[in-house]
Amino acid sequence: MNGMLPSLLVLALAAPAASDADFAALSGRLVAADGTPLPAATVTLLEFRGELTATFGEDPFDDVPAEAMQLVRGETTTAADGRFLLRRADPQRFHALAIDLGRPGAALHLVDVALEPGATAELGDLVRPGGAPLRGRVVDDAGAPVGGARIRALLPLDLPFPGALIQLMVRDHAPGRVLLAGAPGEVFLELPKWTHAIESRLPLPTTESAADGSFAFPALPVGPVVLVVARDGHAGAVSAVLTLESGAAERVVDLLLPRGRTVRGRLLAGERSLAGATVHAGPATDLGEMGPMTWARPLGATGADGRFELSGVPAGASTLVSVQRKAGGPIVVLGPFAGDEFDVAVPPIAPLEIRVLDALGRPRPDAALRFMISAENSAALRGFGLPHDFGALFERGAPGTFILREMPLGSALVLARTDDAGWESGRTTVQAGGGKLELRLPVAAPRRVRVVAARDGAPIAGAQVLAIARTPRELGDPLGFARTAADGRATLETLRHDHALVLRISHPGYCSVVHADPITTVGEELRIELARGGTLSGRLPAEFANSPDDWTVTATWTGPEGPLEDRLPRFAVAGPDGRFHIPVLRPGPWQLAVHPRLSRLAPAQLLAHWRRPPPPVARGSGQVIDESTREALFAAGG
Repeated sequence: MNGMLPSLLVLALAAPAASDADFAALSGRLVAADGTPLPAATVTLLEFRGELTATFGEDPFDDVPAEAMQLVRGETTTAADGRFLLRRADPQRFHALAIDLGRPGAALHLVDVALEPGATAELGDLVRPGGAPLRGRVVDDAGAPVGGARIRALLPLDLPFPGALIQLMVRDHAPGRVLLAGAPGEVFLELPKWTHAIESRLPLPTTESAADGSFAFPALPVGPVVLVVARDGHAGAVSAVLTLESGAAERVVDLLLPRGRTVRGRLLAGERSLAGATVHAGPATDLGEMGPMTWARPLGATGADGRFELSGVPAGASTLVSVQRKAGGPIVVLGPFAGDEFDVAVPPIAPLEIRVLDALGRPRPDAALRFMISAENSAALRGFGLPHDFGALFERGAPGTFILREMPLGSALVLARTDDAGWESGRTTVQAGGGKLELRLPVAAPRRVRVVAARDGAPIAGAQVLAIARTPRELGDPLGFARTAADGRATLETLRHDHALVLRISHPGYCSVVHADPITTVGEELRIELARGGTLSGRLPAEFANSPDDWTVTATWTGPEGPLEDRLPRFAVAGPDGRFHIPVLRPGPWQLAVHPRLSRLAPAQLLAHWRRPPPPVARGSGQVIDESTREALFAAGG
């Protein structure tokens, strides 16, 4: 947490969590293509939660705890017979199983069985498909072996955003690096540690070269593949598309990982070298309308001559640089700079004085402040311009007055908040003579909610209550977070009464609810009812009766737009009698479709299915009413 830790968050984390009876368990068996059980493999449960869409917005005061951002919900190792068991899966979420993340045989399987609170769903056999072996060496420009290089295998991607962005994420990202974006964004983003943990364990076949440069993949998916190679101190490389064939002789390739150039820069404050400034720098990747970006390496502090150097810059690439004059202080992003040697003119600084008052005009020396530098330019990168906390560097003037002596000239957006007031923001321009800003905090308008079961009005403990700004964007900014206590109550303390927001209430085993504009007055309480949801039950058409477990039934919501969970498909696999059940569905209309078993698709097939879903082999529909079980019907003849 940065700076202030709101009391509402302390209470939220202390509130009771959901019980095991609200979650589902998953079991299955991992086998090779010939049916041989695969022991000692790591199986990871990934859960895609609606809260994630909000936590990628700007969270100025860190109200949303890391637990709301967790993608990994559980992990286990297969037993000698290849079997595995994973617990605490939220039945209404979208899930996938990742096998051996970060290893040569990494793979991903969609969870396509229905999950029911308090029950264990059997996935059956997950087949690790056979593939084509690939080995080779990583060498530099002089043909010398490169050890310690990370090699990843990707499917060639045809996605609606620049392929360079994929290369940037999987080639150049590493713990300790920060994301820099040049004009128009001018953004410095240090990702939280949990994102590094995910990045290092993506479901991509991954290995590392030995000291002699050698590497090997025992079995890569048959078909086209791209190899991405990276190592600190070298220019990252992306291979041409390789086509691997089943049954062919082992493919042997040499991967060139150039050492790249070493660029040298000098920081100048006016005409003088700037010593003691912290520098991050990296080679810029041009992302078109998104501007240049890089994963910048920390280069430490400049010496008396203001100089720094960066190795491993690809031929022809320019360099993005971030400069922080004093630890914990403002950071500016500059560049990109061309050439092997360049001077970096660091913007001048001047003092900024901020006065914070409450709604009655009283000074608030207890306010917490956040800053966004050059915020007016960050619209193209909204969601990445995270606010900075400079609390340790403030000097205190008169009561409620905060002075930052070394503020870069230019525009800045300042946000202020206290534990008992709403937060306010204001823009100021720091000029050569300095800048001043007064912020008057509005009266807080707490949102008080009580979450109960729709069936009997019983309080629901441990429900997540997330306040999200209402915007035209899909990703609204989080404004507050709480968990319900044993009596089902929660309070979001520091919200303004004029905030346009929605409340998102969720709890495992219940259908999530999005409530718009919950304006409440002092003493008033908003009652939110969560339903267990209904169940669609049905029987596969007769033509599938001989092999019911070879087919996946998908249910897609066709009613009014609601929580993200309702816009993702739900799945089921029929039993031996051909019947299926899909529980925890929101009341309303659902469309059914039958596809070949989705959990058995190879990665390339799964990607193709996601991008261009094939026509289903049968269609149907069903109407969920309350918390009852309703029969789904398939159209005659599919």
